[in-house]
Amino acid sequence: MIAGLLKAGVAQLVERNLAKVEVASSRLVSRSRFSGKLFFL
Repeated sequence: MIAGLLKAGVAQLVERNLAKVEVASSRLVSRSRFSGKLFFL
């Protein structure tokens, strides 16, 4: 029972962290595209 709760908690934390990483990486990609356009202008 406790092991199952721990697994569920860990799974939630991992999902949250993955979501944060995805948001951060997409922001970096959009920034690099934007700065690239400015650089080429």
